[in-house]
Amino acid sequence: MKKVTAIICSVIMSCAMFVSCGDESSSSKAEEASSAVTSEVSADDTSDSKTAETNSDATYAAAYTEKLKDGNFSIEMTTESDYTGAFTIKMESSGENFHMYMDLGEYGATDTYYLDGKMYTLEEATKTYMVFDMSDEEVGGEDAVSTGFGLEDDYDFVSSEETDDGLICETYSFVDEMLAADSETEVDPSTVKYYFDKTSGDLKEVEVTQMGITQTVTVNSFVVGDVEITLPDLTDWTETDVSSLYDDEDFDFSDSEIEFSEEEPMETDEAE
Repeated sequence: MKKVTAIICSVIMSCAMFVSCGDESSSSKAEEASSAVTSEVSADDTSDSKTAETNSDATYAAAYTEKLKDGNFSIEMTTESDYTGAFTIKMESSGENFHMYMDLGEYGATDTYYLDGKMYTLEEATKTYMVFDMSDEEVGGEDAVSTGFGLEDDYDFVSSEETDDGLICETYSFVDEMLAADSETEVDPSTVKYYFDKTSGDLKEVEVTQMGITQTVTVNSFVVGDVEITLPDLTDWTETDVSSLYDDEDFDFSDSEIEFSEEEPMETDEAE
C-alpha cells in the first residue's frame, strides 16, 4: 500500500530520507544490527545475536514487519509532518480482511473495510457508503506492511544504535523510484528511522524523511493476535451506487470514429 500510504505518506504516507543515526564502519554496523535483534531473541542469547545475518534479517524492524505480514493485529498511530497537523490512523487486520480508519482533521475522515472480497467505504458525515468488488485484489500481507510503515523490499539497512533515552534507533534508506523518474538530477536517498523499546522490542516511533520533509509516526498501541473485523450497523445508512458515479457515454470511446490529425498553427493578428 504505497498506494494507501500515499494518503498518509502521501497525504501525509509513502518518504525520502538522508539522515543516519550514526556513521559507524560496515563491520560495526553489522555487529550492532545483529545485537539489536528482535524482541523474540533474548538479551542473554549473545552468541546467536553476533552470528545473525546482517542487513534487516535480525533487527527489531524485521520482527515488527513479520508481525504485519502475519496479518493478525490492530494498531493505532498518530502521524504528523512539517506541513500537516496530527492525523489519527487505526488499522485492524485479520487474514485477508482489513479495516483502516483515518481521521485527517479538517480534511475529514475515511473509513474503509475490506471484507470477503469487497471494499466498503463509509462517509460518516453523510451516512452514505459504497461497495466495490475486490475479489481479484489481494489485501493484507504486503499492503499491511506498507500501510503499517514496515520494511519494504527496497529498504537498505544503514545502522543501529541506542539513543540517549534508551531506545534502539534503526536507520534504513531507499531511493524513491517515482521521484527519481521525475527528477532531472540525482535524488537523495530517503531515510526511515525506527525507534524501539530496548527491553520489550515494542515500536514507539517512526520517522520518514523525504526531500527534507520529515513525517513522524507515533505508535499509540500495537496488539498482535486474533482480531474480529465487522461492518458497523448500516441500517440507517444510504448506499451509493458505484456505477452512478460514471457516465458511460462520457468515458466509453471504444466505438468512436473520431480521427485526429495534426493541428494547423493558430492564426493570430500581428500587433500594430
